[in-house]
Amino acid sequence: MTRKIFITLVALAFLSVPFYMGCAKKQVTQETSPTPAPAPASKPTPAPAPTPAPAPAPKSTSTPAPAPTAKTADGFDISMIYFDYDQSDLKAEALKNLEKKAEWLKNHPGTVLGIEGHCDERGTNEYNIALGDSRANTAKSYLSSLGIPADKIHTISYGEERPADPGHSEGAWAKNRRAEFYLVK
Repeated sequence: MTRKIFITLVALAFLSVPFYMGCAKKQVTQETSPTPAPAPASKPTPAPAPTPAPAPAPKSTSTPAPAPTAKTADGFDISMIYFDYDQSDLKAEALKNLEKKAEWLKNHPGTVLGIEGHCDERGTNEYNIALGDSRANTAKSYLSSLGIPADKIHTISYGEERPADPGHSEGAWAKNRRAEFYLVK
């Protein structure tokens, strides 16, 4: 998809948000979690039985436990920030995370940062693209307020399309309501 078409689609998504606000939400789960240690070879563990998808949960303030700090070879902290259900507001933990990122970016002025906005599976595709965009742009705005030039920050929304956790539970959904960061070379 060309950039012009993508921008047009994002604009249409924002314009359609009021229309979809009253629509029923579907449940989505997305977020990667650390891979568990392999079971000993002598006793294989049976795969868990799939569970049916539960009904949509009310707004939740649960946040996945912070993952260990992940850093690039240059020392940039690429750890994610998380959001509450149907929200793009930054929590205190996210503010601290972004402040660390801003400090590193100030010391590496030639670096360009990419921010991906993600959502859980609940909501329409259009709504989730708009919400993911809002999440990425909220992080960008905060970094800009800390002195990082806006032209050094690129954002994109994947909505529900790239779940970190494919489960259909509040724990999985909490992992999918996130913003991810990467350095653009």
